[in-house]
Amino acid sequence: MSTSNELESLKQFPKPPKETAISGAEPTMVLGNFVKLEEIGSKYIYVYLIEITNSDSLAETQQVQEPDLRQQIFASAQKAKPLSKLVFDGREYAYAAKPLHKKLNWTDGESRFTASLKIDETDCQFNVTIKAHRTYDVKMLKKYCWGASDIPQAYVQGAVFALDSIIRSCSFPSMQVVSGRKLFPKYKVTTNAGFDAWWEYRMSVRMARREIYLTISARAVPVITAQTVSEMAQVFFKKRQWTDKPQQQGKRDVRWAKFEPCVRGLQVMVDGNQMMLNGLTARTASELQIDGKSLAEYYQQFAGIEQMDATWPCAITGRDNRPVPLCLCKLEPQVLSGISGWQRDKLMDLSVLNPEMRQQLLNVAAQELSDACNSDPNLLAFGIRTEPTLASIPAQVLPRPQMRMGLKDNSEQAAVGDNGEWKMKHVQQSCSGLKSWAVVVFASKQQCSESQTRAFVLQLIKTMTQLQIPVEATQPRIYHASLQKPIAKTLQTITQSFKDGHVQLLICVLPSHNQAIYGEIKRVAWVQLGVQTQCVLMQRVQGGHRPKLLEHLALKINTKLGGFTADPLLPDQPQPPTIIVSADVCHTTEARVSVASIVWSIDLQAQRFAGSIVQHPEHQEIIENMDAIIRHALRSFYQHTGKKPVRILYFRDGVSDSQLEYVKQVELGAIIRGCALIEPLFRPQITVIIARKRHFARFMLPKANCPLGTVVMQMAHPQILSFYLIAHHAQRGVAKPVYFMVLHDEVFSTSLDQLYQLTYRLCFAYPIVTRVVTMPASLYYAHRLSGKGRMQINSPFDELSRLHHSKHTSGSSS
Repeated sequence: MSTSNELESLKQFPKPPKETAISGAEPTMVLGNFVKLEEIGSKYIYVYLIEITNSDSLAETQQVQEPDLRQQIFASAQKAKPLSKLVFDGREYAYAAKPLHKKLNWTDGESRFTASLKIDETDCQFNVTIKAHRTYDVKMLKKYCWGASDIPQAYVQGAVFALDSIIRSCSFPSMQVVSGRKLFPKYKVTTNAGFDAWWEYRMSVRMARREIYLTISARAVPVITAQTVSEMAQVFFKKRQWTDKPQQQGKRDVRWAKFEPCVRGLQVMVDGNQMMLNGLTARTASELQIDGKSLAEYYQQFAGIEQMDATWPCAITGRDNRPVPLCLCKLEPQVLSGISGWQRDKLMDLSVLNPEMRQQLLNVAAQELSDACNSDPNLLAFGIRTEPTLASIPAQVLPRPQMRMGLKDNSEQAAVGDNGEWKMKHVQQSCSGLKSWAVVVFASKQQCSESQTRAFVLQLIKTMTQLQIPVEATQPRIYHASLQKPIAKTLQTITQSFKDGHVQLLICVLPSHNQAIYGEIKRVAWVQLGVQTQCVLMQRVQGGHRPKLLEHLALKINTKLGGFTADPLLPDQPQPPTIIVSADVCHTTEARVSVASIVWSIDLQAQRFAGSIVQHPEHQEIIENMDAIIRHALRSFYQHTGKKPVRILYFRDGVSDSQLEYVKQVELGAIIRGCALIEPLFRPQITVIIARKRHFARFMLPKANCPLGTVVMQMAHPQILSFYLIAHHAQRGVAKPVYFMVLHDEVFSTSLDQLYQLTYRLCFAYPIVTRVVTMPASLYYAHRLSGKGRMQINSPFDELSRLHHSKHTSGSSS
């Protein structure tokens, strides 16, 4: 069969199995963040296209683009009775449960209305045009969930989008609209970061096997309640247990510097006028002068303010940066935007909920949604009804593999605990030995002394020795380098000081987290010098040497120098030669390119990998020149193993539903062509698996996380062989599963049990940790390699050059 005919026969996706039981797995029931759609009473969903333009005869007719303004204009137009039954999504489309053709006056397929809206005390007129777009049959969605293959994917996606818009338009009894967002103050948390955390629910329709569900996810949103800025400051200081009043004498008090980011950019009311709060003054109200008097005296005399602390700073407000006492700045309820780093960390901590608390929040949303189905006019019009509780879903738990440490002739086994970790006695295969290495401290000896560095190195060597990683050079050289000098010159000078310029490893001690410095070190060492590096924060070197940190560093160093940690024991039956290929694409921020990385195994145990990096045009997700890369990968596999692979397992990261068919057509075709480039008749079995992390599905037990190896199939795609896998243990919050979709399968078509078990076992093969990870280790390699490729071209190096320039300038001027 020719390659073109073969590609033509591979267009269909593998179907889900009729028998979902996995051999050797333990059946169980889990709770998901889903509620079942019990009923959609409307037979059809009628979709209309909405155009909104201004009707000012003096101005050029143009479309209104802002969603909030479009929503207000359409709400004004809905006063006309025929339009009251429409559900508008704020963008392009409106939806109705019954056709409007007989209720509206149509001219050339359009119906026009005029809407008036007062904007900035001015009455504005707008034209609203309605066009019939298309109609969706609800029965088709139900047939699709039951496996009907004759329904186009685009049709299903359009209908799901319509249902999403209808459900999100409903109002809940306890819901409050703040800054245009639907929030729930129930279970709100008052923080010491200057805001209250309210909850926002995101709902989306999920087409599952035999049923239609609604996914509900909750996240914390920072909200400022109605109060004055001075009241907010008092709560802020009290929550942080600062009992004494912060003073402003000469220079800014550190506590006001902490409070200022909480209020900068907020909208405040001053004397009935709304204005922006730009910051806080550096001086107090008693030090600021106005008309020959202090600002405190002025407002006490002319504004009649008696309760004002003159030792506090004032707010800088409006375009003219007018100083105003904090007690006169009134805050309206609003969502806090532009939060600082430590505020974002606080918000993230609040969003990480344990399973019991998350279930409590989701059950509240499920109950309120069920109640809204009996009261909300939009849901009543479409006859939408949902269950009041979270769905209970069947699942299966795969058996955990035993971990093997040491070579086959002298190997030991370690059991995996409930937390997904195993005790590391020694590595399975160590590197050839650490013979030439050095430590580079990018700080002065006063900041990080040589004795501190030497103590850290001794502890690291001790840990490596315990893991049976040979270290021949026990007294590595220690260099102190300055960031004022180019990093490339510093590292080059250090490597040239060794005999023949051969250095196995450079441990770089960095003063802080700085992506520009880190990226430049990796770029220079990797591209120019060909030296492995291991970066460590200076505070880790100075502080207590934690055993976990030292073990983690030792495992990373062993891996970078060619060693391996441990691997899961495979079944006793012989496995055919298999090459595992994984790919990922990352998109840079300012370089206007995308970076694709492809890695492949070069041994029969899938422990060692090689890789390639490909640069693409901006935002391109499809990998080009895949056939040439596959040819190189197959040659590399043969050179290291002496065998041709019988099977190719291709794991692909980060592909959306709209790109599934295109990715299969292009990249699977390229893999087949790459095999033909080796030999015209060379055609191993190929399986293509998509791994997706960006989704909202969560599964849990009533008061705990799901056990390791939990597989859920019912909530997967109804038309494609797919499943959710929780391979890891979540130390905080609810474990996030990885969603695997099989786009093409020739390897596991006769035994799907091997698909689930092999995917799970590959999650145990990441050598720099002693625990199971969320997805196969090869996908982590691909992700790390694309990050390395991104470092070579991304903008932080421009920031680094500016950093050098500013430091040289400041040094010469001092």
